[in-house]
Amino acid sequence: MIDHLSASQLNLYLQCSLKYKLQYIDKLPKPFKSSGLVFGSCVHSAMSWLHKQRLAGKEVALEQMQRIFTADWYGRYPIY
Repeated sequence: MIDHLSASQLNLYLQCSLKYKLQYIDKLPKPFKSSGLVFGSCVHSAMSWLHKQRLAGKEVALEQMQRIFTADWYGRYPIY
């Protein structure tokens, strides 16, 4: 039973009912993450690290933030 329908669910159903079924009814995982989602996750990770460092009273260089971002970009979130 469907509790609610969002605008994006309706749009997906109108575009391709099979894609809607696979995503919302069968709940199959997507085969990849979009580059936009990966980028946002990496930025979030680097900003979270920066905030924790500053709360601990530590100075942070831009190069350190870049290393955190780069490690996430190439390590945790493979892009296909």
